[in-house]
Amino acid sequence: MISINESIADFIVDTKLLLNCSLTDFSIKSSVELFGYDEVKLSEAKSLLLIFEELCENPNNENVDKYQEQNDFLKRNEVEDGQKTTQMQDEILDLLSEWVSDYKKIVKIALKDKPHLLEKLGLFEKLFQDT
Repeated sequence: MISINESIADFIVDTKLLLNCSLTDFSIKSSVELFGYDEVKLSEAKSLLLIFEELCENPNNENVDKYQEQNDFLKRNEVEDGQKTTQMQDEILDLLSEWVSDYKKIVKIALKDKPHLLEKLGLFEKLFQDT
């Protein structure tokens, strides 16, 4: 979950870094894949993050239904048609923050012997803060 001290903007920036590096760095991607986080799961999370970011930037977005139709993650988590944008933002934020929290735990385990990769993901310092 997002901590009290973390703003939504910081969450978006940090999550983008985490997902972009996870998708583009072969060492990270192959390490987390062993724990079930393949390219499809990472891409779905990135897609959801981009939807959330756009909804935050443009709350009167007319494309909410289109996003919901296109995103398998939203379909699987039964976000109802016709929800208001703010309700959808809340739902997506809850889904994303839980997913990111779980993923960070896996990344820290998968890359425990590769501190340079944890640092690249912005997790090296946080690793020591969480213990």
